[in-house]
Amino acid sequence: MFKKYQRIIAMVLALALLAGISLQNSLITNATSLTTSGNASANATDTASDNASADPSGNAGANASANATTETTTEAPSEPQSDTKTMSEGIGYAMLDGIDYDFDFSKYKTYYVPFKFEKTGYMTVKRVDASSDAIVSATLLLANDYANQTVSTDATLKAEESSDQIAVQADSYFLKLESDKPVTVTIGAYLASGLFFYNGSNKLELGTHTASQAFYYEYKATGTGYFTIENMTKSKVSVALCNQDKAAVTKAVTLSAYSKTNHKKKKTIAGFGLIKGESYVIKVTAAKTVKSVTLKGALASYPTVGGVNLGEASFALTKKKTYKATSAALASPGFYRFKKSSKKKIYVTFNTKGLKNQGTLDVRLYYLETKGTKKGEILPVKIKGKHFGFTQKAGYKKVMKLPANWPNRTYYLKVSNSNKSTGCYTIQYK
Repeated sequence: MFKKYQRIIAMVLALALLAGISLQNSLITNATSLTTSGNASANATDTASDNASADPSGNAGANASANATTETTTEAPSEPQSDTKTMSEGIGYAMLDGIDYDFDFSKYKTYYVPFKFEKTGYMTVKRVDASSDAIVSATLLLANDYANQTVSTDATLKAEESSDQIAVQADSYFLKLESDKPVTVTIGAYLASGLFFYNGSNKLELGTHTASQAFYYEYKATGTGYFTIENMTKSKVSVALCNQDKAAVTKAVTLSAYSKTNHKKKKTIAGFGLIKGESYVIKVTAAKTVKSVTLKGALASYPTVGGVNLGEASFALTKKKTYKATSAALASPGFYRFKKSSKKKIYVTFNTKGLKNQGTLDVRLYYLETKGTKKGEILPVKIKGKHFGFTQKAGYKKVMKLPANWPNRTYYLKVSNSNKSTGCYTIQYK
């Protein structure tokens, strides 16, 4: 009996021993797993610590720094970007010279055109195409503040529209162009320092202006004739012809603000007689609220110029011929001669119709004495003690009549404009 219980007790102890060994192995396995996990965590912490120590800003900081550097550049986007295009400086210069440029927005979403202005003035961006309903936004950015995209002006241009006048300084700019449709549009630009002057076939010329609202345009006459100036500004202006020292040689003429009615009544137009090759300055004044003036000029040929004095009146009038003549500022009155050789009446017709700002046309007649003690002298023709001739305001037609019984001899005409004005006229001799 005792042996039986002894065997049972031995079996229980054996089982207990086996259970203890299994538990120990389990604890060892768990401890190993925990140790491995702990080591991995420690290694990760050490690695992060090492990296942080090696580069305190971290990769994200480096990227942010790189991005900040990119954003603060003062240059326009570089060429390789697929959605932007930076034009060469030559395009900006060409556009200011009157060359319109095509921008293909199906190829690039945004264009940057560099402009460099040598002087202050007013820039206008124009869109000349009429083929698309696309809207183009034009933004002028200062080049030295390009990173902040500081807007100098912002305009939206539909087909055949122009922006308002944009005040610019003597500085560098980028003109940023974007379209709401992938089409090709044609853009132009021009600069004027307060004075827009269209000469002849709408070729834009530039003038200058001062703080006193005086605008100046220098012009060298390409021919002898009548130079008309029309005010295209919606404000009245005053115009005077000056010499190269800007001293007025004609009285100032006030031109009405442009409107269809004023244009039809010719209230917006003045005219001056000019001599080919001479240089002139057109002085324009306006109210202080007028920032810029637009004028349109055209030169009509009136090529006849008389002699500089009676003794040199070599220009001979021919019958049945109309002469377009100029009595111009900066020049002496015109002197002409003709010969009466028959017992017939002579008519000399002067016409200033349709010409503005002629002042007062003054015509006087002289004769070359062929007899007596005054033979060879040029003397004034007198009727009842008064010098024969007439004085007539511009815009009229006047005929000088020489009776049939007057002596056959050489006669001279002196034609001049008074009132410090200048102009042109036609002469017909028959």
